Amino acid sequence: MSKFFQSKKFLTLQEAATHLSMKLEEEVLISDIYRAALQGQITISADFINKGRGCLGKIVDESGAKRTIRINPPATELGHFPNMPEGAEINMITSLPIGDGRFINFDEKVVAIEGVWDLMMIGSERFDIDQAYQMMTGGPPIELVNFSGCFLQRGDDVCRLMTAVDWGGELNLLTDRQPKQKPLEYVYAGELPGNCVWGIRTEALTEYLAMLSKTSKTGHPAELGEKSLSSKERYSLLILLAAVCKIAKLDYDQRGIAGAVVKAAEELGVSITDDTVRKYFKEIREAVAIRSK
Repeated sequence: MSKFFQSKKFLTLQEAATHLSMKLEEEVLISDIYRAALQGQITISADFINKGRGCLGKIVDESGAKRTIRINPPATELGHFPNMPEGAEINMITSLPIGDGRFINFDEKVVAIEGVWDLMMIGSERFDIDQAYQMMTGGPPIELVNFSGCFLQRGDDVCRLMTAVDWGGELNLLTDRQPKQKPLEYVYAGELPGNCVWGIRTEALTEYLAMLSKTSKTGHPAELGEKSLSSKERYSLLILLAAVCKIAKLDYDQRGIAGAVVKAAEELGVSITDDTVRKYFKEIREAVAIRSK
């Protein structure tokens, strides 16, 4: 693991894809990260550089959930419970259920948040990731809507993002010369704000790589990186590629050669990025230099 990687706590999605490509020795795209996040294998986070607004909360079990007593209305009114008599007291849980017997108790106060928060993938934030994945892979637009909002987590704290609604000012022509500014109201955010940066915490990336390694050792195929070459095998393969390039009179130091290789790959019906080609050409040069000493 490089010192640069160890010094960083948060990587952009492109940095994470590059790191995974190097560790797994195969090309990993941002769309692959989106798919892994949707499958619950990796945690995507958002860095709120320009801050955000939300209500903080805690995850509790059913015994710690907030409750309220409600009177069952008549059968003719909305909200009537048909299996209970009219006027009966109903002990209702008002905390947000998130499955597995867990609930979230939220504060009513809206506060500012900043820094890196993990996406919980239980609300609209999941649709945002799915929409980004569909756009990158040519899929259909996501038309589903979650009215509960976007949910984030950092340690024991949970945050439900809120969006300010400015209703503008009012002018009373009889008493006021200046318009009265109505106080801001907040509603649940329908999507992640555009001023935050998506990425992955280095800790989460390390956990994902460990999961892939463990999956491979159990005999079940990992989605990325089934088997890694030994250092000796890798150097031999790089030297072999260098020899093939020499026979084909391919100068991998030539300007624009990466684009030519990408085009040739497309003609074969496969895809590879310019960055991947340049990365391997660089490794070929390094392998040749080492073996030539």
